[in-house]
Amino acid sequence: VDPAGHVFQRVATRPRTLPRLDVAAAGPDDPATDAALRALTALPPEVARQVLAIAAPTPESVTLTLTRRRVVVWGGTAEAGEKARGLAALLRRPGTRFDVSTPAVVTAR
Repeated sequence: VDPAGHVFQRVATRPRTLPRLDVAAAGPDDPATDAALRALTALPPEVARQVLAIAAPTPESVTLTLTRRRVVVWGGTAEAGEKARGLAALLRRPGTRFDVSTPAVVTAR
């Protein structure tokens, strides 16, 4: 899908350079798809390249799976820029679980 959620190409296997999108019904009118893609497009390129998968069971519960077995709890679409900046800083710290769902209080474990 493109950043707006439109399916533009179907392939048998996902290209390794693209993250897997895990939503119930991918499409431009699906709020979970929108939330997942907003999270991805908010990330700086050096962080976006590390994303292996984006899951959004609901629009308010987006999580990112990164390289090196790291997971990011993103939350919803609010304050995406602040979340992206906080995540970029957090990834310099050790840990496997990063929570930026509330950007004023980010955590790394």
